[in-house]
Amino acid sequence: MEHSDEISQDRVITTLPLNPTVMGKLLCAGLNTVSCFTSLDPSTLNLCAGLSLKEAEEALAILCRDQRESSHESEQFGTIKSALDLHLENQNNEHIVTFCETLDSMLDGGIPLGAVTEFCGAPGTGKTQFCLQLAVNVCIPRCIGGTEGETIYIDTVGSFVVDRVVDIARSTVSHCNQVSVSQEHEQNQCDFTVEKILEGLHYYRCHDYKELMAITLLLQEMLSENKKVKLVVLDNVASPFSQKVEDMNLRRLLLSTLAKTLLKTAAEFNVALVLTNQMTTKILPREGDSHQVPALGDTWAHIHTNKVVLSVDCHGDRSALLYKVPNKKEMHLPFEIN
Repeated sequence: MEHSDEISQDRVITTLPLNPTVMGKLLCAGLNTVSCFTSLDPSTLNLCAGLSLKEAEEALAILCRDQRESSHESEQFGTIKSALDLHLENQNNEHIVTFCETLDSMLDGGIPLGAVTEFCGAPGTGKTQFCLQLAVNVCIPRCIGGTEGETIYIDTVGSFVVDRVVDIARSTVSHCNQVSVSQEHEQNQCDFTVEKILEGLHYYRCHDYKELMAITLLLQEMLSENKKVKLVVLDNVASPFSQKVEDMNLRRLLLSTLAKTLLKTAAEFNVALVLTNQMTTKILPREGDSHQVPALGDTWAHIHTNKVVLSVDCHGDRSALLYKVPNKKEMHLPFEIN
């Protein structure tokens, strides 16, 4: 049945009973097959293909009807789960500690696997530092509460500094060895070393949006081949799109495709997907005022499970705003970078 699902997903939209004008707009936007619409909603389709909301809703309704007719409902939507099943899954899901005690507490143990977490902030607020620390922490052995995994690290801005990673790794190994001794796990000390951490950190440098899209489309193949990977870092998601994509329709389509790929990857492979995003100025027309908001617009703002906004005040004190965390109210948490 998997083969038949593949055929259904690869079906070209020209075989569907769509309005010719709508079909033309979809084809011009690069949405050629049924699989392109997997995670799109009417508002996203409105933005990336220039359809009206009514046209988008009708097109998606036709696609959904086609999918229902091409396979049984149980195959299309997967196994039906009760609320209790979902609750137990959330309770049993692993987390990667950040070593920021207050942040880990608010995130119920750290950065969750199977979800997308975004760190936003201006330059110098600590976004990359969190990414580097998480890339080290994901390697912590299970016997002392870690995930004992590896990292795929995608760098679009050149902020990855291997010497800094080595420093973080040395400090983390020293700390964990002390914890290991106190918990009588001495036999595991030799297994957690700086060399092992560096071996499990797979680094990719992307210079433009084409390279970024290529590597993200290969993510699922990479994760299938390496089951040890528990963390995927993308630092920085906005940079490749900030000035190098002038066609706004193309930009919307690329971001929509990227969002769909990242969400699917995090869920299917149960990996923590951590992004960083820069800030941009948003002007409020009525008030004539402006304020800083995460880049990439409102559509992108809805793909994350967790969003943390980092900032530094005029005294150099750092804080993290838990802006979007399920079942948690917004709150500021102080943190330090050592």
